[in-house]
Amino acid sequence: MTGRLVGALLVLALLGAGGGYLLAPEPTPEPGEQTFTVARPVPAEDPGLPVEVYRPDPDDATLETAIALRTALLEVLDEDGEPRHVLSVPVPVGWVESMPTPTRWQYVVEGNDDQAFGLRIDVVADSGLSVTGAKQGREAALSSADLQGSFSDLEITEDQRNGFTAVYVQDGFQRFSIERFFAGPDPDRAFAAVAAYGRARDVTGLSDLLERISIELRAQTP
Repeated sequence: MTGRLVGALLVLALLGAGGGYLLAPEPTPEPGEQTFTVARPVPAEDPGLPVEVYRPDPDDATLETAIALRTALLEVLDEDGEPRHVLSVPVPVGWVESMPTPTRWQYVVEGNDDQAFGLRIDVVADSGLSVTGAKQGREAALSSADLQGSFSDLEITEDQRNGFTAVYVQDGFQRFSIERFFAGPDPDRAFAAVAAYGRARDVTGLSDLLERISIELRAQTP
């Protein structure tokens, strides 16, 4: 065999080593015997692509569909303590209020982990925004929080005229928030914003809950 052919085979063998192959040792040749190095495949050291790893969800029971609801009457009061805005809205039976403010109400299952699921209702009638404007403002607030590091990996999905679903990671947990915005007596003004939030396993229940709330929600300004 010519020296040129031997050189070509050695170059191919070395290229194979650089592409994930290893040069395999051959038995010691007898005097006068020619041998060639043979390339064989070997596993790559790190063949996998990067995978997002989340903290395990709390093992509280999954939110079911068709849960029982009751009607709650939520009032935003004026400076004299009189109702300025009133919202009649279905909320789950047995859920308790968590950290209410003058214009926000949250409902959760007592004893559940904070990273389980819940319902948040805001009366935004004093914002002066349209439904579209309130929705866009909320999306902008989420994007700002993502940029500032309050959470990460924000993705807005199922974007609709009056709402959206947001998926993000907070404190290492993957979270889902389905949000809708509603007009009141003035069809050009947003009156309320409702969000049902939880884990991936809760999404079907969250969607069902928000759909039923959307049907029964009623707003009024006395």
